[in-house]
Amino acid sequence: MKRRLEETEADRTGLFRRRAFLLVGLQVAAFGALGGRLYQLSVLEGEQYRLLADDNRLSLRFLAPLRGRILDHQGREMASNKRDFSVVLVPEQVESVAKTLEQLAQVIPLSDADMQKVLTRARRQRSFLPIKVKDNLSWDEFARFNAAAPYLPGVSPTAGTSRIYPHRTDAAHVLGYVGAVSEKDMTDDPVLSLPNFKIGKEGIERAFEGRLRGSAGTQRVEVNARGRVVREVAREEPLTGSDLVLTLDQRLQSFSAKRMGEESAGIVVMDVNTGDIRALVSTPAFDPNYFVDGISYTNWSALLADPRKPLINKALSG
Repeated sequence: MKRRLEETEADRTGLFRRRAFLLVGLQVAAFGALGGRLYQLSVLEGEQYRLLADDNRLSLRFLAPLRGRILDHQGREMASNKRDFSVVLVPEQVESVAKTLEQLAQVIPLSDADMQKVLTRARRQRSFLPIKVKDNLSWDEFARFNAAAPYLPGVSPTAGTSRIYPHRTDAAHVLGYVGAVSEKDMTDDPVLSLPNFKIGKEGIERAFEGRLRGSAGTQRVEVNARGRVVREVAREEPLTGSDLVLTLDQRLQSFSAKRMGEESAGIVVMDVNTGDIRALVSTPAFDPNYFVDGISYTNWSALLADPRKPLINKALSG
């Protein structure tokens, strides 16, 4: 009996030891697997995760280039850029968006539609993102706002550029115009995705788009978890588009257009010695400035309804 008890006790001890060894083995295997995974994440794949962390912390933004000018053969501007003065509002920096807009309306002209548009955007987007309240301000309006700016926290002035055709209808068909980027215009050029960016839609503006557009710059900024900009890390300025010199003579172009008046016809003036085109006029014409910020329905309908076909270049297609 005593021998049997000793054998039973030995069996129990052996079983306990085997289970202990098995448990220790499982623990060692678990810690080994955990250590191996940590080594893989921190050493083997560490660079990849550091890059992902930087992507979350750093944001790359593109800067729009200044469009090249279009000049006549004497260097006179036929299409250029003008300063575009605007006012923007940051909702989180104002006590009340509606009240701030009411105060701002006493400084610069704001319609009910303008204010409603800002209020709608303020409800839909993050509060730290700026909202454009009014653009295309005159210099007097811009100066008045700057004088009142210290009393309007959260509202600030901005200055950009927009396309301008100083001679309006005189060379409309030759120059064409710029307009907003449509879906069919999209390419791999990142600058096309920028809000309010304009490209050539007709005429010289479209034919030499690649030369006039320039190249986008970049701005790398540090952002927090909510996407708010903390600081600028690096900046590369955009490359201005190249100026384009035509064979046209702006004064002769304007003179020819004036002589044509409201006739429905076209004129071509050529230098017989060189073959250079000095004037290319089609009347009646349209004002390309109307297309820069989007032509109104009224003006577009009037152009389409005009029996003299002002949209057709009669010097080339008449």
